[in-house]
Amino acid sequence: PPQVQLFRLATGFYVSNAIYVAAKLGIADLIAQGQKTADELAKSTSTHAPALRRVLRLLVSAGIFTEEPKTGAFSLTALGECLRDNVPGSVRNGMLLFGSITQTAWNDLLYSVTTGKPAFDHVYHADPFTYMAAHPDQAVIFDKAMADFTSQISAAVAKAYNFSKFGTVVDVGGGNGTLLIAILKAYPGVHGVLYDQPQAVAAAGENFRAASLLKRCRLVGGNFFEKVPKGGDAYLLKHVIHDWDDDRAATILK
Repeated sequence: PPQVQLFRLATGFYVSNAIYVAAKLGIADLIAQGQKTADELAKSTSTHAPALRRVLRLLVSAGIFTEEPKTGAFSLTALGECLRDNVPGSVRNGMLLFGSITQTAWNDLLYSVTTGKPAFDHVYHADPFTYMAAHPDQAVIFDKAMADFTSQISAAVAKAYNFSKFGTVVDVGGGNGTLLIAILKAYPGVHGVLYDQPQAVAAAGENFRAASLLKRCRLVGGNFFEKVPKGGDAYLLKHVIHDWDDDRAATILK
């Protein structure tokens, strides 16, 4: 019935909060070692077993875990596998990002609709990047989440577009370099420039070193509201423009 459908939509935050808790506690990685009961998982995570079991059973209803009727042991589904850390297709860091500071900001959506201003700035008294600069732990989660999302599409981007016609590709706001690395690997004749905030670029160096691409790529720190590196034949912006209002988005594009 429509009222039941609407109820499920309105209470979707039950599930999103449960996903965040499972991601935060590393439940999927524990279950990946073998089926675990709520008691076993609670012991490993220093949590309250009955409460944890209720959360896990909610996630069973969402298709993330399964529960053995006789033993009460939980197993991973294909969705649950994605909550593991450091595995192909992992979105654990994204769930940590969206289930914490992002969801808290969304709770004040009415402020944005009423004023036309970002709720995040209102809730945290700073824009997201200023906030994360003051909270390095959240910045690490953000960077890892963006890298995970990018890793899932980087090979497809490199395959779908012919970058071989460009001598130098500049990835503006390129984070840890995941997308640019995929492009440079696919097109040996292309050189790259990774441009992002100084701390992001510094962290990206190891990725390019591991990919043996430091000789073909310059890592440049800066502020894209002020300038971008010159001399590129192509400039990339991925998952960037939506972060800013129209005026600042236009500044970046100019």
